[in-house]
Amino acid sequence: MSITFSSAYTAAVSAPNAVVDWLLELSNDNADPDFDTMYLSSGDRTVSGTLYHGLVLDWGDIDESLDLKKCSSKISDITITVDNSWHNAGGTLGEELFDGTDNYLYQNVIIRGWSPGLTSADLATAIFYRGRLVDIKEADDGTALKLTIEPRYPWDYIKVPQDKTVEGIYFPLVYGEYTAETSTVVSPQYCDDAIVWPMPVNEVAGNLLYSIADHQVSPNARSHFYDKNLNVFIPFDTQNNMAQLYRDTGSYTRYAILTESDLKRGFKWNDVTENADNEYDDFTDITATGSSDYASKYYHNSTPYSSTVFDLKSDIKQPDGYPTLVEIDFNWKITVDTAVGFNVALQLYYVVGGDVFLVGERTSAGTSTGSYSKDISAYCINGVVPVMKVWGNWANGLPQDPADEIKGTTFVNTLSFTGTYEINEDEPEAVADKLIGLNHVYTGGHGLTLSYTDAPSGPAITGQEPHHIFRDLMKLYTGVNMSDANILAGWSATETARSGWNCRLWELEPILLSEVLQQLQFEGQFIWQQYGVNARIIPLLESYSSSDISLEGWEIDKLKIGHTPFRDIVSTTTYHYNRHPATDKMQQSEGPKVNANRANWGFETLENVEEIDLRYLTGEVDELATVRDNLFGEPRLTVECDVVNPAKSNIEIGDTLSFSAMPREPLGGTFTGTYWLVEKARRTPSSLKITAREVG
Repeated sequence: MSITFSSAYTAAVSAPNAVVDWLLELSNDNADPDFDTMYLSSGDRTVSGTLYHGLVLDWGDIDESLDLKKCSSKISDITITVDNSWHNAGGTLGEELFDGTDNYLYQNVIIRGWSPGLTSADLATAIFYRGRLVDIKEADDGTALKLTIEPRYPWDYIKVPQDKTVEGIYFPLVYGEYTAETSTVVSPQYCDDAIVWPMPVNEVAGNLLYSIADHQVSPNARSHFYDKNLNVFIPFDTQNNMAQLYRDTGSYTRYAILTESDLKRGFKWNDVTENADNEYDDFTDITATGSSDYASKYYHNSTPYSSTVFDLKSDIKQPDGYPTLVEIDFNWKITVDTAVGFNVALQLYYVVGGDVFLVGERTSAGTSTGSYSKDISAYCINGVVPVMKVWGNWANGLPQDPADEIKGTTFVNTLSFTGTYEINEDEPEAVADKLIGLNHVYTGGHGLTLSYTDAPSGPAITGQEPHHIFRDLMKLYTGVNMSDANILAGWSATETARSGWNCRLWELEPILLSEVLQQLQFEGQFIWQQYGVNARIIPLLESYSSSDISLEGWEIDKLKIGHTPFRDIVSTTTYHYNRHPATDKMQQSEGPKVNANRANWGFETLENVEEIDLRYLTGEVDELATVRDNLFGEPRLTVECDVVNPAKSNIEIGDTLSFSAMPREPLGGTFTGTYWLVEKARRTPSSLKITAREVG
């Protein structure tokens, strides 16, 4: 979206031999609206009764640019040279600005367009720069001043999270939708579905752990233990599903989830590996739950008067902690094809700690099935779950005849373990070490509810795409609470283009808000531009089919056509995403994504290759990759030119252009039906130079 000029301003600057200039408005801290601004220009100008003093000697220029790779925009500082004279006791403008009654340093500055005969209403939207005065220096032996103005962003110098406990632990910043596990001691379940975020443990008081949050975490806020050996999150058995008020200071309210310090938890697991002495086939099916997949062993006796034994053996991955209950469960099946003789049979035994327990047997042709369960807590010496061992045996006694024979197969699947784990209270030092070392527990309660004006209705935590979180952070930490009407362009297009690009964001230690916002822009592939209380959002797209502004050949001058540099091309990218709550590493990868025309450009194997971590995004990575491939996957044409039609001086970085009636075509290509994104703009009162990149 270009700068919105009033029709009067557009007509004035488009007239033959139009006179154009800028107006400089320097705000101060005076509360009286009649004295809160100093008005300057390069000549005395009166606009709707306000005099702009003609002290500006040189405007300098405004440089604007986009970094499409980082999804960021930048506006340069501008240095304006002014005459150092003023109607005060000292006779100098420097005295007025630096040491006068009113304070001008670090106050707001606006530069707007001007043409003769226009009113303040006509010029209201013709704003080319917003910033603040940051430096005043003498020039030309003190007869002039150089005023340096830098762009002002509401997120400057802010860190998040901000609030912390008296113990120095920060209340975490969290957005997104999460899922708690449901396993308990009474009803143990597998714990493979948790989507959680880390809650800092602030203190252990009495028999309770206090883990902290900056909002009323719900629903299913119960805390979880991260079992690093199993790589799962297991809910503690005492389930507090709602955060409690915690140390309400009056200025803000914060919360805690309470957990009993015994850390009791009940769950199932089936993480096993094949033991070196295993003799069964298809071992990986030992945990299969279907009716056709089993670890199995075929038997056919070949030695008269003997009983052959085969072992099914698996090593058990050990949960973190001390077991007070461990139970083994599995399903079994015995199929006999042929049975001849008195003592022939196929049998299964479970063997643990030197004890042998019959699981099942069959003595005649046919099939027998069953389930086996046993409490093996007494066999877990020093808390270690023993090797799982099952015997398969083809005789229930010595066969009576050399001709005795049996053929058949024994099967085992659906192997699982059920455990209740907690702190070993018989070892006080170990208990203390465990609790002191427990820095975080984890919750499946949802993050912050979006609270900005016009936030999505319905379930507040759904649809938290990067641009939603960006806007909410602006409201919470900068005080800029924009309604949809304040976002001058791009919001609707971004809502459509980024639907389903959901995030889970948590930050536990202070980080610059600008870094969080920058990461959200990259992962959402949009660029946010702030204009005081208003904003503009530029979604980067997979393809382009329309333009913001059309330029004809007569409206430009000094046309230069080129292409993007070699270093700008990224033709192969692998994306890592879905951040792990405990290890902080990415759990999933997408790629490598390779540009379809990579082979055309003579790249070496490792040239133009990137790996990128996406800190917040949890899906839609393929769409993100397509957007970036459109921009950087191969060389793109570029255009540099001066815009000589003043009516088109409203072009901004981020605008999409189309060209027609051009003096020549671009390097064998065509301007017809193509679209160009403005990446750079250099602006003075009387000129505008732009650089644009072909995007579709």
